[in-house]
Formats: sequence, C-alpha cells, structure tokens
Amino acid sequence: CAIFNAGSVKATEADKKSLDTALLNIREFGLSEKMSVFFNSKPSDIFGPLADEVFDIALFNPVWDADANNFISGLSPHLTRDGFGLIIRPYSDFANMAALAQSSGLVVRPFLIFRFAEIEGSEWVVYLITHNGDITASTPGVETRISAMGEGFDRAKPQSGHTQEQVRERFGELQG
Repeated sequence: CAIFNAGSVKATEADKKSLDTALLNIREFGLSEKMSVFFNSKPSDIFGPLADEVFDIALFNPVWDADANNFISGLSPHLTRDGFGLIIRPYSDFANMAALAQSSGLVVRPFLIFRFAEIEGSEWVVYLITHNGDITASTPGVETRISAMGEGFDRAKPQSGHTQEQVRERFGELQG
C-alpha cells in the first residue's frame, strides 16, 4: 500500500491465526494509526466487515477460486467512481474473471504478467478491475506504481519483461 501512498488501509481476514499475525505485524511496524484489520466471520462475504465503505483501491490475493469470485462479485459497490481493484490470478482465469466482472458492471483487463520462478510454465497476472476499464486518466502515474509491484513479490520475480503493449496484444483477442 506504500506504493499508492495510502492515507489508511483496511483489511479483512477470515482466519484467526492470520488475523493475529496481521495485528502483530501492524503493531511491530508502527502502523496502528494507518492500518486496521477486521475479522470476517463469513469468508464468502469478503467486504462484509467493511459495510458500505468505498475505496479508491482494493487489493486482493485469493487463496481459492471461490474467494476470487466473491471479491469480483462484491467489488462494484465498494469502489469509488474512479477506483480500481487489483487481483492476482493465473493467466488461464481471464475468461471467467471477465464474465464475472461484466455481470457486476465492471471491466477487467490484464495488467502485469509474471512467472513464479519455482513453477515452470505458470504465468500469473495482476488483473485490473474498474467501472470503465481505464484508470490512467483519473489516476496519473498509477501504471508505473502498479508495475513496481512486480518487483516486490518475494517468489514471483519476472523472468521476462512484458510491456503494456505486449499484454494488450496477448489478451486483445480474448476481450474482443
């Protein structure tokens, strides 16, 4: 969240041990003034503990496919008009994600492709989810900040660089 210079961060967690770990890290890193984590007793309702709040940016790294579906299905009412969501999913999930987004009044597009070094042939994508499919006009410089995220993944060092043009070419036929 430092990449986006967030004023505050709110997170939900469905696992008690993970919640305890997150709260401990928040205290140890002195982030209590900027970050809150809420226990989510209904994992199928990812945004449940956040009620009617809206956000400029929503980040999500799902463990299970159902989690990804719940995030996309519940995202629209929690985004500001110019807000966006980012989700990390396998390359092969694009068609499913595009259909889910469309049914929720959103647009999804691949943004950054990377590979896990330990898993040969596994391409993962940071997908961008918005109300209108574009964030560059309302959020100048955000593409550079999101692209910098690829450098921050401990186990997901890009093995080959993909320019935004290459990403658009690769997924163009799927969106078309």
